[in-house]
Parts: sequence; structure tokens; C-alpha cells
Amino acid sequence: MTPIRFSIRATLLGLVILICCPQLFGQDPDDEAAQRSDLELKAQQRVQAREALDAGMTAFQSRNYQQAIEHFKNAVFLDDTLTAAKVQMALVYTQLYVPGNQSADNLRMVHQAIQEYQEVLQQDSRSLESLKGVGKLYMQTGDFGAAIETYKRLIEITSDDPEPYYLVGVIDWTLAYGDTERRKSAAGFKVDDYMESPEVQKLCNDLIEVNQARVQEGLRMLQAAIERRPAYDDAFAYMALLYRREADLACNDLQARTKSLKLSEEWADRALASRKKKEAGTGKSEVPKTPR
Repeated sequence: MTPIRFSIRATLLGLVILICCPQLFGQDPDDEAAQRSDLELKAQQRVQAREALDAGMTAFQSRNYQQAIEHFKNAVFLDDTLTAAKVQMALVYTQLYVPGNQSADNLRMVHQAIQEYQEVLQQDSRSLESLKGVGKLYMQTGDFGAAIETYKRLIEITSDDPEPYYLVGVIDWTLAYGDTERRKSAAGFKVDDYMESPEVQKLCNDLIEVNQARVQEGLRMLQAAIERRPAYDDAFAYMALLYRREADLACNDLQARTKSLKLSEEWADRALASRKKKEAGTGKSEVPKTPR
């Protein structure tokens, strides 16, 4: 076979292969068409997802909660990247949740709300609405460890917001008070009783070991909240409560206990003065210097 004939045959063979098997040389036309169709479908679904989101918002505002949930579920089904639908669904479940009610249906509501918030945070770890929402639910369900972790994440993201600092302080006091009450009650004491006898030194040591870090963290967090919101009378009140818990930890050190109790009284007075000024309509809470 001459070189020319071989070249012609090779060219013809190539053309046949190109016509019959175009995928060997590039994009299969069928695949390209399928991809275009898929993109068009996804674009259409995104539009439908936002329509479902809007319908859910309308139902939510009308207090048609179950209908709102179905719309939000449909929105997520159509576009699982639509975090706004998941946040709104979490808000509906939160609205249906009654804190303190231990019925199976009620617990299912709060667990579903937490799950929706967590799914959003998996997609956007800095979602402020989801962090605040799930943090509140953790507090309401008594999962204080998860609540503190959540609020500290908020502090990292929004360091100027006083609320997360305040809430960590509230949780620290709640844990310290609950632990102190349990231990003192078991030993025959009331929660604010002064433990000065050597016989109760072990109890005092146990309280220090468990609660000292909580109390000190709580005081730091509340102070940070007040620095960011000087008229924060709720924070003033919890400063007073935490200084009472600090007084517990003084044990046989009467001087330290007296100092902590004095600070507690000063913060309580400041909280009262702040609230009175607000009630009087001044809107200010510039009461005397910060207790020291």
C-alpha cells in the first residue's frame, strides 16, 4: 500500500470514528445537552425555593406554623444551600417549644430547632442568627456547657456585643449557685451560710475546686459586658450575685469574705439605682463609680 493511500484511509477512518464516537475527541453532545438541562433545572428550582421561602414567611407571620414548616421544608428540598429557610424553620420550631415542658412532642420541637441551627452552622459557622438562636435553646434546655461554648464563639465573631459576655456570666453564676446549694444542703447548711469551723474545711475546699474558676470567669465576663454597655443593670445585678458566691469561697478568711460581700452590696445598689433612673424616664444609669 502506498503512503498516499494509507494516509487517505487513515483520514477516512478518523472521520468515521469522529462521527460515531465523538466522546473520544471531546464533549459528547448528549452530555453537553444534559448538563445544560441540569443547570436550567437547578436555576428553576432555586427560583421555586425562594417562592417557597416567601410562602413560608407569610404563613409564619400569620401564625400558621405547620403550614410554614412545610413551605420551609419544600424550600430546602428544592435548594439545600438556602440557609435562610433552615433558619426560619428553626424559628418556627422555637416558637412552638415551651421551656420546661418535658413532653415528647415538646422536646421534639426543641431538638428539631437545634438541628436546623446546627445544619446552618455547618454551612456558615459565623451565622450570628443561628449562634444566638441555638445558644438560647441550649440555655433553656439546661445544656450549659454547649451554651457557654456557643456564646464564646459569638464573642470571637462580635467582640463588641455585650450580650454574649453577659450570658456567659449568667451561666457561670447559675452553675456556681446550683453546685453550692447542693453541697451545702447535703451538709446541713443554707446556701449563704458562712463556713468558718475547721470541720467544714473539706466542703469549702470542694467548693473552691469546682466553683472558683466559674466565679472568676463570670465576673470577668460581666465586667466586659458592662464596659460595652455602661447602663447594663441586669449585669450589675449578676455582679452582685457572683460576689456573694465569691464570698463563699473565702472560707476561714473573714476579711476576704467581708470585702466580697461589700462589693456585692455595692453592685446591688448600683443595679437598683440604674433601674430607678430608667423608670423615672432619664434613660441613664450613671450611678456612682464602679465598685472596687
